[in-house]
Amino acid sequence: MRISLEWLADFIDLDLEDADLPERLANGLLLAGLEVEALERPEASFDGLVVAEVLSVDPHPNADRLKLCRVADGAGERSVVCGAPNVAAGRRVVLATPGVRMPGGMKVEVARIRGEQSEGMICSERELGLGADHSGRRRERRG
Repeated sequence: MRISLEWLADFIDLDLEDADLPERLANGLLLAGLEVEALERPEASFDGLVVAEVLSVDPHPNADRLKLCRVADGAGERSVVCGAPNVAAGRRVVLATPGVRMPGGMKVEVARIRGEQSEGMICSERELGLGADHSGRRRERRG
């Protein structure tokens, strides 16, 4: 079971600014006879992730379920091959740029996917370690 510190702080008084809090809580749980399998610090794995705007979406010429996306990430434009069914021009998405190591350990690199160059990865909640949803890519919520 995963428990976030923010959720736990809704029930007990915690100093969320204390950098040692996760380790101290884990040690307390161990001393109480409870098992702690792992501590995760998702913020540490978000280096290199950026918010990008999808400029265009075209069908992939060599794959029925993939799309060629043109995205702008603030540093320039990139081509990204994407399989998300809900990606659309004008949306903002989380983009893993080349060199990023994803929470699951995979390193994002420039690659050719079915003959087309992909310069990053548009991320789903599951790929970011934020949830189990893999049906589409994480994007901003509309008002």
